[in-house]
Amino acid sequence: MLWEVKVSKLCNLRCAYCYEYPHLDDAARMPIEGWRQILESARWYHETLQRDNPNEKVVTQIVWHGGEPLLLPVSYYEKVLALQREVFGVEALAARHYTNHVPTNLYSAPAPLIELLRREGFQIAVSFDVVPGVRVTAGGRPSEERVRANIARLLTDGWRLGINVVLGGHSATRLPGIYDDLKQMARSSNGTIYHMNVIGLHGTPTDNGGQAWSLPAEGIVGALAGMFDLWMTDPEPMPLHPLLGIYQNILDKREGRERAFFDRRRYGESCLIVNTDGYLYLFNDMYERDRALGCLFERPFSEIMRSPEYEASLAHDEAVAARICGGCPYDGYCNHQPLFTGLRDQPGPRCAIGYALHQRVEDSLTTNPKWRGEHGEAIPHGAL
Repeated sequence: MLWEVKVSKLCNLRCAYCYEYPHLDDAARMPIEGWRQILESARWYHETLQRDNPNEKVVTQIVWHGGEPLLLPVSYYEKVLALQREVFGVEALAARHYTNHVPTNLYSAPAPLIELLRREGFQIAVSFDVVPGVRVTAGGRPSEERVRANIARLLTDGWRLGINVVLGGHSATRLPGIYDDLKQMARSSNGTIYHMNVIGLHGTPTDNGGQAWSLPAEGIVGALAGMFDLWMTDPEPMPLHPLLGIYQNILDKREGRERAFFDRRRYGESCLIVNTDGYLYLFNDMYERDRALGCLFERPFSEIMRSPEYEASLAHDEAVAARICGGCPYDGYCNHQPLFTGLRDQPGPRCAIGYALHQRVEDSLTTNPKWRGEHGEAIPHGAL
């Protein structure tokens, strides 16, 4: 269960495609008392999920999102972490029932804060496209050289990093080179990049479809499908998302494994986003106040889940899934995540990216004999 908390929108970069772009000068922070209300709701929901799923270990991830969270002072982190120990309990934190994650542009990596994150067991994921031109400073200067140096420093110091790469017009044709570059960075630093996560460009306030970095759904599918063939032939593959999950879905489908449908009503939530004002959203409803689930500053999640707004949200998602996923050959192997974390508007009968990409991956596995065993079964890839 992931709680993505918008700790502050303030940022030292001005990435052209950022969906927070209009707010990147806003220095307002998530108030400490607001954190208490978030953490108490997170604990209640964690305990609820664990009670309802006694045979599974539930892990609640607290994601410090921005803006750029590494601009916050050490004292702010210390206050929130002290609150976590009070609300979650020291033993639950030590057992990793609750974990902390920071997605960062890593343009700034202040040593005292990085050391605090290490001591407290944070996981860091760096937003880094490798390709220059889009992720620039507030003054318009390139950021890549400095970010690359900071990544190398953290890898050398023993950090395991995730890397998030935005797939847009600037990076689509260079995706294989980006993958190779990141692998080489890890090797040369004797460090570990535990995954490369390719994030298809979402509609943002700055994207009119005609920007140099704009990329339609078919471009996203084409770039990832082409990357799949190269990734499959890599003798030392790096975990590559979303291809790894889609590949596993296709294996499950071809082997006829039991299907696992994602259903918010029966299974529960997987990701909730809390804005700096306390309003709670699902990913594709973010900042649309009429689609907010409620405000955690006004009532706890236990009450929000019993509200008409929450019931309307469940009914809405069920109707969308029935329309887009009903009858899809990948339904159940795919857990609907591409539908609800991809493009907001799905004009066609299937989700524009997830369905097409599943098709392309399955076609590759069907037509390439190197990826099949002697009885025609798909051979699991080394990244699994």
